[in-house]
This record gives sequence, structure tokens and C-alpha cells, in this order.
Amino acid sequence: MRIFCPRQGLALLGAFLLAAGLACKSSSSPSGGSTSDEVITVSGKVTYTRVPLLKDANGVPTGLETDPAKFTTKLPARAVQVRGWSAKEETAPDGTKTTVWKITFEQQTGSDGSYSGSLLKGKPGFVELSSRTGTGIRLVSDPSGIDSSLNQAERPLYLYRKGTDGKEPEGTPVPTTSPTANATVDFDLGTTDKWWIGVSSQKLLTTPVRETQGTGSRVLGILDSVYTFSSNYGTVNPGDILDLHYRPGISHPKGSFVEYDRSVYPQAYDSTTNTRHFFGSLRGGSANDDAWDEGVIFPMLARNFLYSAWQWPAGILVSGRLPDLAPDLVLFEGFPDAMAASLLKSPYLADTAGAGATFRDIRDLSGLTPVQRSPYSAPCVAALCWELNLKANSLPSPGTAADWEKINLAALRKIFYYLIVKSTDTTPVVIDTYSLYAQLSLLQADKGANDPVDLKAIFSDAVLTPLLSPFGVPWPRPTTGEYARFLLDWGDNPNSATAPLSPITLSMSGATRLGGTFPGTSHREMAWAKFRLSKDTAYNISLQTVPAQLPAGATILVEIPNLGRTLTFTGTGPATRIPFPGNTDAPVLQFVRVRLVSPDTAIPDVQVTVKLEAAS
Repeated sequence: MRIFCPRQGLALLGAFLLAAGLACKSSSSPSGGSTSDEVITVSGKVTYTRVPLLKDANGVPTGLETDPAKFTTKLPARAVQVRGWSAKEETAPDGTKTTVWKITFEQQTGSDGSYSGSLLKGKPGFVELSSRTGTGIRLVSDPSGIDSSLNQAERPLYLYRKGTDGKEPEGTPVPTTSPTANATVDFDLGTTDKWWIGVSSQKLLTTPVRETQGTGSRVLGILDSVYTFSSNYGTVNPGDILDLHYRPGISHPKGSFVEYDRSVYPQAYDSTTNTRHFFGSLRGGSANDDAWDEGVIFPMLARNFLYSAWQWPAGILVSGRLPDLAPDLVLFEGFPDAMAASLLKSPYLADTAGAGATFRDIRDLSGLTPVQRSPYSAPCVAALCWELNLKANSLPSPGTAADWEKINLAALRKIFYYLIVKSTDTTPVVIDTYSLYAQLSLLQADKGANDPVDLKAIFSDAVLTPLLSPFGVPWPRPTTGEYARFLLDWGDNPNSATAPLSPITLSMSGATRLGGTFPGTSHREMAWAKFRLSKDTAYNISLQTVPAQLPAGATILVEIPNLGRTLTFTGTGPATRIPFPGNTDAPVLQFVRVRLVSPDTAIPDVQVTVKLEAAS
């Protein structure tokens, strides 16, 4: 079951930082040129202007800076793609001569925005900056947004081009200067500079169209926010290329989001990899533009990080920060706000609009009832992590904006990386699902070589018990009752024909409507179970429910992630034969999730008994 595979996040982060440091040493050999081709070196820096977020004396966001004289200029645009293009005359077998454009170097800018590569000497050539990162994100400028009918390969990017004389082309997207000596070509984008909109490829090199209204440095601002997150946490795409759609004037009804169900957009198919890209959209509306809103961008990237690391089934992911979620899903909804706040060094996540700003204070739990404060509450998880961060950094609570500036996010970072679901003996076994309790146990783990703070010395039971209490989290973790374990154990080689499994009660008592429907993600609407097989076994899987027939529109899903199978029942139903692998020497661990789904109506409790009858 993929969601139970621990991820060595810090090791991956270290690998990313190394790659980022070496970005300017990427390949710069001419593509398709002979070894006798003479080359010149072209180098420079990519910088941009950023519109700052304003805050009052208490650190509360008030809106974006409106005075251009106070914008932040010459910021390095990091880990964005730079390509060199050179034209070379080639002779066909029939003697016909044609000019062919070839990529002579391709790399990502370094941490100072610099790049360096080669162009063919004396041949037409230019340098191209594009809206792609080295972290698997493409910023797409399709005029129809994410719902475009174009295939992902045809969707345009933002392109900025300069000849080796440092000049931008006027009426053509292809500069034609022919360099004879080494050259410096810098890119410094202001807030209104105009990009070329098109596809960066040899066949479509001359087809990009110039913007009429300049998107300017917003493009590089978005991509640099991606770099900021990735350099502090790691992965920013959901596990494959993410096409993030952004164009001024375009806002999707869902706002800024990433769609994790790749089947939603058939146009995302990439024939070169035989997979689909992930698609996402960043709001670019005239009244509400998220280009500068890291309080919006960072939580979205954090969800990508968590999805890539833990691989939740896309169909059950929500973004409503609900007060009652399954113990694993609550981390997917609570952690992103906490990760963003730690990176921003502020509990206020701003969403600027026009001249002002709205914001979410992740500490604010005033909308929750006492019952909604629990380990299942996404708002509680986010608020709790903020308090843990202050304590891990030896800062006062609530503290001031000046105190928050001292936050070192590395102090608490490992609770977002290392997933505790296994026992700690010499032959570890899976004992639970991911949960807040599992992650909190890291606070009392021995200090690692890369840990900047000895959390174990800070978070004793005497400290944690009162700290967790306001969030409805009993500590130490109870050894009995619903918080003791979130994973049922069906034992070794179960067979309902000889030893029936215990019934499970599924309930919508804590379910909350989201967008007019019940998402089916509250903790009582689903249950996880595990079992082990020492031999290959074919099971006849059926369901017995009380009542025997569910109300109209309600179903029970029996999901088997390891096999990619989902069985759907509307009540007590017939058996489906499914073969499972087993192994005598190392019994194969299998997982089953049983989930109640009733999107339109809250139905009474349902008692469910799963039948695993070994086939003869």
C-alpha cells in the first residue's frame, strides 16, 4: 500500500539543493553541431521586480505595495529554464541547403539567477528564457486556461528572447544576431514587460505571439516562489510534471488549485512518457490575482509535496480544511497551512485582491465547536503546528511579528517528512495509518545528526499534554478507545467462512458539506484494515450490511490499493473473486479501505461486515 511507504524527505531535499547549486553547470554542448563548430560563450543573469506584500505593525497583511518606487528590484529568478538557439546551414542529399535551428544549451538558472552556455560562432543565435522550472513545473499561458481543448504539448508557455547584442526582437519572435565573440545577455523583467506566448520547439520556433498587455515579472515571481518552497521543503510537483495555468484576466471557478485526478483532463496525456501531466490553475483575475500571493501558492505547493510523498487516492482529496477528516487525510489538509506559515514566518496567509487583502489566521479556531477540536480537525492541526513551531524555536506564544521572524523552519520540519506507521523493533511492521499521533511521536525521538534542535529535550509529556489540550488532542496517546489505533488487524490468512470478521460501523455523524455535497472523508465514514497472506489466495469478497439495502444514492466502496481494485456495493451484495499474492517466507501485507459515500444525503449509521471467503 503506497501510502504506508516512508519517504526520506531530507535526503531528497539535500539532493535538490545540490542540483540547484550545480544548475549553472548544466550541459551546454551544441546540439546537433559537429565537433569542429566554433562556439562562443554567452552568460548572464535573470532578475525580476517583485511587488511586496504590506503588513501593519502587528504583521497583519494589508495589501500589495502600490508605489512602483518601493517595488523590490533585481531579485534573482532561480531555477528557471534558459536555452540557447543557433541556426546552422545543412545540406540535404540532393544538394539543397536549408537553415535549421538547434538548441545549443539548456539549463536552469542558479541561486543567483545566473546562467552560462555556448552558441555557434558567426551563426544566427539567441537566448530564450521560458516559464519552466527545474522542479517539474511549467507555467502555461493558454488563453482558454486549464479547460483548453489543446493537448498539453500544444499549450503555450511564456517566452522571452534576446539576441547576443542584448536586444529584444521587435516584429519577429526570432532574433537574428550572429555572435563573433563572447557575450553577456541579462534578463531583467519589470512588472509590465511583454512576453512571447508560444511553444518552445524547433518546429514552432517562429510562431509565438507578442503579448498586448505585459504580464511582466509576475511570471518569474510565481516561478521564484516555487523555488523558495522547493529549496526549503523539497518536491513541488505531485510526482510528475505539473502544468500550472496562469494568465492575467483568467480565473477558474475553483480558484487556485491542482487537480490530482489525472483522468479529469484527457488533454494532459504526454505521448513521450505515456503518462498524463498533472494540471493546475493559478487565479489571474483582474480583481483577484494570485501571482504575488505566497499565502495561496505555498499551501498549494505543500499539497503537491504531500501528495507526491504519500500518494493518497486522488478521489478522496479535498481542500476544504474540514473539522472532521479521516486520520490520514487530516494531515493532507492541515499540514499545508502549517508548512506555508512556517516558511512565511507568519500565521497570516494573505490573499490579495485589488488594493486590499483578505487573510486566514491559521490560529483562529473560533468557528469550531468543542466537539470539532480533535485529532481529526484540519484547522486544529494547522493551528497546533504553529504553536509547536514557536515552542521548537524557543519563542513566546502568541509572540509578535518580530518574534516570528526568528523562526527556523528546519526546527520542526521533520514532522512533515518522516512518517511513523511502523513498530520500532528489529523487524518493523505496519501498525497504524498515518495520523497526527504518529507525527507527534517524532517530537520525542532522539535528535538526528541533521536536526538543528533537540526536540526531545523540549517536548516532554509535561509540556505536550497542556500544549495539545486546547486542540482536543489527548496526550500521551490513549492506549484504549478510538485514538489508540486507526488500523484494524484482520490477522494472517483470514477466511470469513471459518472465522467471520468483526462488523464495522460507518457513520456520517461528523460529515460536513463541501460545495453542496458530502465528500465522504470524515473519520467515521471510512475504516482501514490490514491482513497478511503466506500463500497465494483467491478470495470471494462480498459485503453484508445492516440495513441490507442502502438509501438511494449511497454506496459502500471496498478499496484494495495494492491491486488497484475498487468494489462498489449498494448494500448486502454478491461476491467478486479476486486473487491475492502471498509468500511463505515473507507474508504479503495487504490493505483494505471500507468507505461510505453518500454525496447528497446524510444517512443513518450503516453496519458493514466484509466477507473474505477463500475460494476452493
